[in-house]
Amino acid sequence: MNLVSNRRIFKNVMYLNFSAIAAKVLGFATSILLARQLGETQFGQYMFIFSFTSYFLLFNDLGLNILNSRDVARSHGDAPRYFNEIGSLKLIITSVLFAVFLFTIYAIPYPQLMRTALMFGFLYIAIKSFGVFFGSFLTAFERLDINSILDFCFTLTVLLFLLAATYLKIFNLVSVMALYALAIFLWAGAFPVILFRRFIPFKLYFKPDFSLVKESYVFALGGIAGSVMMQTDVVVLKFMSGDAATGYYGIGLSFVIGLMFLGLSLSSAMYPVFSRLFKESREELKGYFEKSVETLYKMTVPFCVGGIVLAKKIILLFYGVSYLPAQSSFEILMLAGLLLAPGNFMATFLQATNRQGSVLKVNFIGIAVNLALSVTLIYYFSHTGAAVARAATFLYLAVCYWFIIRKDVPGVKMYSYLFKPVFAGLVMAAVLLSLLKLNVFILLFIGITVYLSVLVLVKGISREEYNFVKSCWRYKADVLEHP
Repeated sequence: MNLVSNRRIFKNVMYLNFSAIAAKVLGFATSILLARQLGETQFGQYMFIFSFTSYFLLFNDLGLNILNSRDVARSHGDAPRYFNEIGSLKLIITSVLFAVFLFTIYAIPYPQLMRTALMFGFLYIAIKSFGVFFGSFLTAFERLDINSILDFCFTLTVLLFLLAATYLKIFNLVSVMALYALAIFLWAGAFPVILFRRFIPFKLYFKPDFSLVKESYVFALGGIAGSVMMQTDVVVLKFMSGDAATGYYGIGLSFVIGLMFLGLSLSSAMYPVFSRLFKESREELKGYFEKSVETLYKMTVPFCVGGIVLAKKIILLFYGVSYLPAQSSFEILMLAGLLLAPGNFMATFLQATNRQGSVLKVNFIGIAVNLALSVTLIYYFSHTGAAVARAATFLYLAVCYWFIIRKDVPGVKMYSYLFKPVFAGLVMAAVLLSLLKLNVFILLFIGITVYLSVLVLVKGISREEYNFVKSCWRYKADVLEHP
């Protein structure tokens, strides 16, 4: 493998992970503040607003962000054209979606306060869609360090705004959504300033190129299918079991998604690399995929296993006794995290290697799978059933993606890399269970120490990996100097 590319990847992953750790700590504090201040019912409404408005974000994207990242990564000179032509398209699409959104929220008999909160939710989603679009250029230029810093700043801003709302005693569902909209506006506005100063010549014009949708529609349909599939259980749970059950489900869902930052950051860092190697070297592509998967397992297993073992302690410490009914769904969702991370990574690989059509087919079937399981299981088991439905959907996705990749890349290995991390995770779980009366923070420290020690003993961390990380810290690669 190319050393300069390795260092660039390492730099991107490290920036993403260090900033993501800081951002997730702040985000975790934010979720605790929201859950405690809003209560189970309003927190359930808060979860519903983000799930409901997310459907509109899907149609605003239309796969254009992924197309932009892939094509600009292959040819940086196309960046100015894509910025203006896709940006123009997004302005038109957002206007149409806003009209549809207004019709929808007034057609459904929501209380006026809920409609107001939903309006701020749509504003948040609309602005975020432009921020994600701007950020896709930084992904294409392999400058995910800038993305990660801005994401951290957004998370910090939200927390500060919410703390101010608590101090001023104006903390309610509407004020929370308004503050999110203001914070996302500041976040999205920073991207074009950076892009025009360092990466793209300043030149703005309105020229929507609808032909780009013809190229991106497969990305769009795959993304729409995937997101609908991931939001369906929340919406179904809201209407079948009410706001409190949605609130219980929400703390486990936000927790597991938050802990997946390691896998998500690796996927983001590897997307432009996979896209480039697909054209340049299939052998290197296979090597990078296998090494990435091995790293992914090592990062995600301890968090998921630890979350299952310490679920009750985590809920009582951070959310309070009123959220204790969420324990069952919390544990199942943490287990599902072991499937979410590789599933998301494999989807990224397939999209980067022009197999977005396969992702589309798998995801569309996944909608039916998730909907059928959600309706059936939520009816009988409420939020616990929703968690089982999501875990089963993650399993379906991971298996299907793997069969496609194994066919496209002969001889590729993936699940064989799981054995050593899982063994280390099981040893960690046994130790934690035997010491369960200790403080949760002490248990976390013991758990990570045991996991890493066992992983070293079973040679789960090789000398090659150690030397590589050491060399990357010693010699910092400049991405702009080595494009």
